[in-house]
Amino acid sequence: MKFALPGVVALGLFARLLWFCYDPSLWNDEASLAWNIIKYDFSKIAVTPLDDLQAAPPGYLLVEKVFGGWGNYSELSLRLFSLLCGVAALLLFVKLSKQVLTGVGRLAAVALCSLSAPLIYHSGEVKQYETEVLATVVALWLALTLRERISLRQAVGAGVAAMLCVAFSNAAIFVLAGVFAVLLGHYLLEKKNAEAGRVAVTVALFSTAFLLYYFLLLQRNPNVQALKDGWGDHFAPLPVSRSGIVWYVRTGFFTLVDPLGISLDVSLPFLPARRAIRYLMAFSYPGVLLLVLGVVVFARRDRLIGAIVMAGLVTTFLASLLRQYPLNERLILFLAPMAYLLIGKAVELTSGEQANSQATPQKVWEMTTRFFSSGFFTLRVKPDQSNLPGSRQVRLVTRGLAVWLLGYVLFNFTVKLAEPKLFGGLEKYSQMREAIHFVNQHKQPTDPVYLMWNMGRFYDYYNYREQLNWVTVRGTDPRNEAHSKNEVAQHVVDQVQAQLAGSKRSWFLFQDLFSPVHYRDPKGTMHELQVPTAVLYENYMILEDKPHLTQTYTGHAATAYLVEQSN
Repeated sequence: MKFALPGVVALGLFARLLWFCYDPSLWNDEASLAWNIIKYDFSKIAVTPLDDLQAAPPGYLLVEKVFGGWGNYSELSLRLFSLLCGVAALLLFVKLSKQVLTGVGRLAAVALCSLSAPLIYHSGEVKQYETEVLATVVALWLALTLRERISLRQAVGAGVAAMLCVAFSNAAIFVLAGVFAVLLGHYLLEKKNAEAGRVAVTVALFSTAFLLYYFLLLQRNPNVQALKDGWGDHFAPLPVSRSGIVWYVRTGFFTLVDPLGISLDVSLPFLPARRAIRYLMAFSYPGVLLLVLGVVVFARRDRLIGAIVMAGLVTTFLASLLRQYPLNERLILFLAPMAYLLIGKAVELTSGEQANSQATPQKVWEMTTRFFSSGFFTLRVKPDQSNLPGSRQVRLVTRGLAVWLLGYVLFNFTVKLAEPKLFGGLEKYSQMREAIHFVNQHKQPTDPVYLMWNMGRFYDYYNYREQLNWVTVRGTDPRNEAHSKNEVAQHVVDQVQAQLAGSKRSWFLFQDLFSPVHYRDPKGTMHELQVPTAVLYENYMILEDKPHLTQTYTGHAATAYLVEQSN
């Protein structure tokens, strides 16, 4: 244990640095945000609605402007702040875990945080999500540090720290509101009115900062509402219908994969191709059981610490029920540290550690049975004491679940460490930079380059960085006015033919995998097909112009063609 904890932390720091140095091409949202950071100066970057439906906290944007300017807005300079936040979040989580967990439970939680593939990936991304993880860890650390006593000076200091969290994380308000509501309620129940008043000072400071931010910036930003509309399927419904229950099952499954990283990554290329088998293999059965067991153990051992750890989960869920925050993937990355602490609390049972409690594994088993029988069924079934497993059995089962879970995490980590591009997965890894370099090396100065409608963000960024100065034609989205798949395809043909007309040599730059074909039929019904729109371009190019395709580049999410017309 003496060397295990520093060892897993060192491994996590190494992986974050390795991914950062791998320096892949920007992907969609990164390219969009990077171009906004370049385009807007300091006086506008934090207060102006960004282009291409981008939104980020003002503090993050200002720091990115500074770091980017130092490095001529290179990918590495724009990703540096996320790396620093990822490192700080991991190191502070180690300190935080000491206030919550002991022994092997602490080691398990730190190992999950350190080796989590999603956390590693986002520590090398031009987006604010790793900053939000750091804000969560700071909020939890503040509340846990102040749970026994709080002076006025500490209250003001905590309020200032919380204000900084609000400035750098849009999601921080959910965690801050939750943990300090628990802290305020705790002092009121203990009739410590002076301490409760000081907590109120902290709450007043970060609440004022958030309200100013909300009414002056967020409420006036049209991108925020557009993003909420776009993520509409990811707001939590009431589980009162079949579709609502299916939503919870689906969301829970994919949350275990990303952002928690405690399932096998379903995007790994060597898992079975059949989706049902792949998902059954990947599902984190031990993760679900340990999360539930962690809630029960906290309820038995230390309700105050448990309430602080889980408060952010509750407030975020309530916000989603009110359709104020979607629960999906990177948007809820900031909840990951809370889940790791819950799992760590369950893993404490493997060694029978009884710090801060008189609970035994036998009692935890009994309480778990009562919790589910009384909480989910009308009939309150009292467990059969004679059939309960002994403490040794409970420890062995919990130990088996912990080893199983760690095996999933280590497998993901090892595979992606050996092949770093897998950290980005199918959707967040791009070779667009390589495709652009290929075109730039092989094109003639007068060759026009047709950019698929969503390629402008990439060209603008790399043109600024490398002074490409191409003659470009920017395509329009062929789906906008289409009422059938055939109409989408015809718009594609029209754009390609218009580009080829009068030009002996034309380059085409496409993005695969993203932007699936969709159209709204004459009745107004939206149809979405599991076919990337870029495939329509590529099919036409290959079928109609194959004799003229003289040079091609095919990379991940990036394709380039040179079409030479015969005389």
